[in-house]
Amino acid sequence: MVMRDVTTQREFDKMRSDFVLRASHELRTPITSIRMGLGMLAEKIQFPPGSRDDELYQTVQQELARMVSLLADL
Repeated sequence: MVMRDVTTQREFDKMRSDFVLRASHELRTPITSIRMGLGMLAEKIQFPPGSRDDELYQTVQQELARMVSLLADL
């Protein structure tokens, strides 16, 4: 029979889990603020369809959605 002390491994796993939870929480806050700001901008400004400004706005919206998805996966 072989016995192995896994205390250190468990401590490391807990630290890693805590770090991921904290990091994802800290990233959600500014991303939420950015999404709200972009939503307010869209209500105030109507970009002409197909314009460079509209393309940029859509790209930022898509990238933010991707970031939110990545954070949800964490």
